[in-house]
Amino acid sequence: MAPVAPAWDPAGRPDLAYVDARGALRVIDVSTDRPVITSGALPRIRRLEWGHTSAAHEGTTGVLLEASARRIAVRPVGIGGPGSGHLGRPLHLDVPPGATVRTAALSPDGRTVAALLVRRSRRPGHARPTDLVLYSTRTGTARRLGSVPGRLTEVAWSPRGNRLLIAWPSFDEWLFVPPSAAEGKAMTGIAAAFGTTGSPFPVVSGWCCRARSAATP
Repeated sequence: MAPVAPAWDPAGRPDLAYVDARGALRVIDVSTDRPVITSGALPRIRRLEWGHTSAAHEGTTGVLLEASARRIAVRPVGIGGPGSGHLGRPLHLDVPPGATVRTAALSPDGRTVAALLVRRSRRPGHARPTDLVLYSTRTGTARRLGSVPGRLTEVAWSPRGNRLLIAWPSFDEWLFVPPSAAEGKAMTGIAAAFGTTGSPFPVVSGWCCRARSAATP
């Protein structure tokens, strides 16, 4: 299993979630080295993200996103005092048969997962389409926001959650899409702008900066 990037508690506590070599999902308090949570991770997990939740209840302080090539799951996480925490039951999000999860990301409020799903092409010799799908972390309800031919590689939420940045290397574009409708803007010439023409497409590290009440995306 390839290493999975760890995830810090978004509330600023010194807690770190990671997947160990045996496939266990662990949360530790790095200030004391004390274990907080130990549980089984999603099999063949490739991505782990720890997000905020805007509707805390029953001790829930955040939500964990786990994604593999075929599955996506979310579950509430609660952190109490030092060395105290719990994970809720995972909600498995519906990935269509035959589709591959390219990547997935939690919205800033923890209510939505945006996922890029690669489907089989119905036309031999044509590029496999990639769908942008939004899932509710409460109900698991899925909504396909759009689909394009070819390979989309990354998805990143803006700090206020009102834009999604989608990387489309084959067209040398970044797409900026509002999660309410499949309409947005495209920024072209990305490789040339970063001086990476002929090299791997620039990797999205995230948006800048923290949202302010009067800020635009």
